Amino acid sequence: MQVNIKQAIRLFFSNPSLDMVFIEAIANSLDADASKINICISIEELGKQETLKITVQDNGVGFTEERYAKFCKLLQVEDSTHKGVGRLVYLYYFDTIEVSSIFDKQHRSFLYNTSFDENNSNMVLEPIAQQEQRTILHFSNCTLKRLSSYNSILPDALKRMILEEFLPRFYVYKEDGKEIEINIELKVGKVKKNQFIGNRKATISLNDLPVLKIEDVNASQIRMFEDMTLQYSIEKKDNYAPPFVITALCVDNRAYKLSDLISSDNIPYGYELIFLLKSSILMVK
Repeated sequence: MQVNIKQAIRLFFSNPSLDMVFIEAIANSLDADASKINICISIEELGKQETLKITVQDNGVGFTEERYAKFCKLLQVEDSTHKGVGRLVYLYYFDTIEVSSIFDKQHRSFLYNTSFDENNSNMVLEPIAQQEQRTILHFSNCTLKRLSSYNSILPDALKRMILEEFLPRFYVYKEDGKEIEINIELKVGKVKKNQFIGNRKATISLNDLPVLKIEDVNASQIRMFEDMTLQYSIEKKDNYAPPFVITALCVDNRAYKLSDLISSDNIPYGYELIFLLKSSILMVK
């Protein structure tokens, strides 16, 4: 059965944010067991959204036969924690996504667009001598009329957004001794005089995450949460920043944000606070 991709985009994503492009790409890289993710954002000039391009490169397992087959079919996922439609958000903002993936001495390349069809695609699979695995997604032909906020492309703001989305998962990786590094770079072709946004970089490393203290929580009166623990860190920062508050449930490595649980006005000035409430009922792994 063929699926009308344009109609599917309108059905599943009525008004997504540009942030979702980064979230989906990073989530897919992590699901592919990547330990290093490089994100490069380029724009000729602020205000020329049509020139916006994004490249996401990782060292994950790549588009193997199995993963490519699942990519080609909407709603086909590895487990019940994924919907199988996330990649559609790419096409909400970009007309063309060039995919290049090296794995098992093979190179798979194809274009992902609204005309993509597994049975009639331009996919090329060829042998290659290179052994190092690598997958690159290159987003171009941006359809944005305007950026709702420059935070959507600023590395520091994206770093904050990524931490909000994946912090519980990153701590699970840290506990397991796994390494994750995410590099974010913004390149602006022409920076006007008195313009405060230019070329910038930011990095996320598990080594930068604070060590969390652990306290058991007595939840015996609620049977489903008998094994609850609280992991936390409270640090005073010399170079203070605006309050950073994350309130979310992390279920099967996916964050589900809950707004208005804690007001930023209640956060001590100049402090960074992290609280993770964990229980096996949430199946964090």
